[in-house]
Amino acid sequence: DDLSLPGSIAACAKHFVGYGASEGGRDYGYVGIPEIDLRNVYMPPFKAAADAGVATFMAAFSDVNGVPASGNRFLMQTVLRDEWKFPGLVVSDWESVIDMIVHGFAATEKDAAFEALSAGVDMEMASNTFRDHLAALLAEKRIDPATLDAAVRNVLRVKFRLGLFERTVTDPAAFPAVASAQNLALARKLTRQSLVLLQNRNAVLPLARESLRSLAVIGPMADDAYEQLGTWIFDGDQALSRTPLQAIREIAGPHVTVRHVRAMETTRSRTTTAFAEAVDAASRSDAAVLFLGEESIITGEAHSRANIDLPGNQMDLVRAVKRAGKPVIVVVLAGRPLTIEPILGDADAVVYAWH
Repeated sequence: DDLSLPGSIAACAKHFVGYGASEGGRDYGYVGIPEIDLRNVYMPPFKAAADAGVATFMAAFSDVNGVPASGNRFLMQTVLRDEWKFPGLVVSDWESVIDMIVHGFAATEKDAAFEALSAGVDMEMASNTFRDHLAALLAEKRIDPATLDAAVRNVLRVKFRLGLFERTVTDPAAFPAVASAQNLALARKLTRQSLVLLQNRNAVLPLARESLRSLAVIGPMADDAYEQLGTWIFDGDQALSRTPLQAIREIAGPHVTVRHVRAMETTRSRTTTAFAEAVDAASRSDAAVLFLGEESIITGEAHSRANIDLPGNQMDLVRAVKRAGKPVIVVVLAGRPLTIEPILGDADAVVYAWH
């Protein structure tokens, strides 16, 4: 209700619109969505965000039906401004303005600046076409000064609502520390709520604590503090990342023997030399939990894959451990949905845990 309060942030709805529907799953590529589907499927969540008072919108990297979102007047003007009466600012994605040259929509950076501002992009992220070319476009009368004034107003309106002109400096001491107990507890709660149980044959989960004497913890994602942080964690501290193996040992306590075998150096490894050790650990345990998935380096934005099966020899690892004859629980840590159907027959339970 009041963005000027110290605990408030100006939220951004992104990426407008259809960014997740790029052809072949290729980031930044072509998006072909009939208008009826745009309006009935892809736009309603953004409309809900606008109605809830979201402060900003971000244009998608992709084009939408042949017109890049950053230069798409139908999206930014007809829908966002004229129909929805959105009063906030629209920001480009990272260099998505100059990406319109790659799309073939603009010939030069100057043309890209013209298309973006004319379409309704108020603020350019990372690239400098506005700074470098808007003055010349104004002088050439290609851009109406009223268009630039409207963009400036949209930016300033959000800054005024945030109280940035009254309070230009933020005191970090006024906020909880990054690793405060409150924040860590919330992170744990959100993580728990995001877990998805996809399969649980014969009610193998939850494991019965009173009868469990030993547990095999297997796989490349079982004890990798950095990789489970996921993507876009430039300031992530892996020292604060609690791995499944650490948590299992703490929860299991001294009465449960935990046998850990990494089995694969990375999720992409194609060697089976450690599979025998994994099978042996599983055969000597009451159950085996395999932590599989994708490392952060091969998931997330600009990391499209032609094949979204479990990478490396992970599927073979599941089949090998299954031969130990003990219950097999697979936990997938990944940043995207993966095609895990090939392992469902060999896994008694499957939990999707994400990053």
